[in-house]
Amino acid sequence: MTNNEPIISYPAMRDFLRCEKLYYYTNILWLERIERSDALKIEKYVDSVLSQKEVDITEKKNKMNDILKELEEGLDQLLTKQEDEEAVWLSKAKAIIEGMNTLEITKHIVNQDFESQKEFMIRQDGLPQIHGFIDFHHVSDRFFLKLKTAKKIDDYKQDKFKFQIEDQCGMYFLSNPAYEFCVILPIKIPELEYNENKETIEQYYNRCLTDITNRPRHYFVNYNYETKKFGIKLYRQEINENELIKLCKWTAQSIQRCAKENYWPMRKGSCFSPIKCDFYEACSIGISEDRYKKREKL
Repeated sequence: MTNNEPIISYPAMRDFLRCEKLYYYTNILWLERIERSDALKIEKYVDSVLSQKEVDITEKKNKMNDILKELEEGLDQLLTKQEDEEAVWLSKAKAIIEGMNTLEITKHIVNQDFESQKEFMIRQDGLPQIHGFIDFHHVSDRFFLKLKTAKKIDDYKQDKFKFQIEDQCGMYFLSNPAYEFCVILPIKIPELEYNENKETIEQYYNRCLTDITNRPRHYFVNYNYETKKFGIKLYRQEINENELIKLCKWTAQSIQRCAKENYWPMRKGSCFSPIKCDFYEACSIGISEDRYKKREKL
């Protein structure tokens, strides 16, 4: 670890490896796109509800039901005020949360045995500074949970997903030598279409909820009807920690080089791979206040 070395997080490293210019926008200028995808909005909503970020961890056991009820009531109010386009993603998000409650999944995540959004900072010789948050850290120190909300979760049913996610989870393993495994919790976003001519937004929400509770394994990978749990285990020994450490060090050194030379190259081959970059317009026509805003520093 050296002076002026950048702090590496998984999102920052992911952005840099995709495109140095993308990293410049997101981690030097601290910009984010104002208009976010529905999938990202749903992911953030589900994460915030389950994490209960504004609730003290010691209060979770007794207040969990009250908190979730308040969140549901607050969402009901939002649904009455929003346009249909906005209400659709809110309905999907609400259906996921209520579906998890109905299927008795929530109690295995939101309880006194887990600390949500556990922050870590790795500072040790041989590594760059690494910062991040564990979705759900188990008090036993043996494992953690990682939420993954996506439109498609078929890849999580195949072994190749472990290869794709090992860098992200690997950073979490590096943060705590005691971790033995983690459980990935892939949640599928409902793909049912809203028909404004034939149903109200409340009817659409109920249709999404019914589909989720009738087909739990379609929405929650490996859902077990007896234990009411779901997810996929990833063991520490499946992670190539040496390779990950080299990647983190190389990324930190490369960021330093770009900063020193004040040059952040644009990798045009990554603009639409695997999906369109949020900052494509920033590169092609410039940064505008109606499209981008400053994001909060963590």
